[in-house]
Amino acid sequence: MDRFAQAKELVAHATKQLVEIASVQQECIRDKEIKIDLLIAVKNFMENLRSALDYSAHALFEKYGSSSKTEPRVYFPYAPLVHCLADFRQQKTIDRCIPGLSAARPDLVDKIESYQHFGPHGNILPIFMELNNENKHQQLTPQVEKRHWAIQMVITIPPGGTVEIPFEPRQLVEFAKEYTDKAVVWQGFEFTTNGVMVWHLLTNSLQLICGIVDELSAA
Repeated sequence: MDRFAQAKELVAHATKQLVEIASVQQECIRDKEIKIDLLIAVKNFMENLRSALDYSAHALFEKYGSSSKTEPRVYFPYAPLVHCLADFRQQKTIDRCIPGLSAARPDLVDKIESYQHFGPHGNILPIFMELNNENKHQQLTPQVEKRHWAIQMVITIPPGGTVEIPFEPRQLVEFAKEYTDKAVVWQGFEFTTNGVMVWHLLTNSLQLICGIVDELSAA
C-alpha cells in the first residue's frame, strides 16, 4: 500500500472515530465529567489525522523530492499563526519539510501554501498542528453554556480583494436580533491550552485534512 493510500485509510478511520467521539462527548456532558474514554478517542483521532498529513508529505517526497541526506526527516509543513506568507517562504519551510518539492513541483508548493492560515481555510491547520506537537489535545476542560448571536452572510469577494463590514458593537447586536430569533447555545468541551471548542476543531480538521489528502494524491 502506497503512502497516499495509507493516508486515505487513516482519514476514513478518523471519520468513523468521530461518530464514537460524538457519543462519548454527549455522555460526558450529561454526567458533567471528562471521562478517560473521551481523552483517548480525541487523542487517537488527532494522531491519525496528523499521520495522514505526514504520510502525504512522504508520498510527495518519494514521487518528486530529492535530498543529499540518506534519510531526511520528512513531515507536513505548516506555518505557525505568528508567521505570515513571507515568513513561511523566507524560512523555506516547505523545502525543509519536503526537500526538492519546490524545484520539481512548484504548483504543489502553491497548494500547500493555500492550506495555511493565510490561505482560504482559516487557522484550522496551525491550531491542529500545535495541539498535536505537545500532546496538548490531552488537556480538556468543560465549557459552561455560552450564548452567541449568530449572523450568516453570503459575500462574493474578487480574487485578492477585501471587504469591510463597518459594524459598531451596538449595531452588530441590533442586526443579530433582527435576523435571529435566539442566541446559539454552545455546550461541550474546550482544549485547555487555547480555549478552542473540541468538537468544532475535530470536525473542521477532518474536513480540511480529507481535502488535503484527496487533492495532493490527485495532483
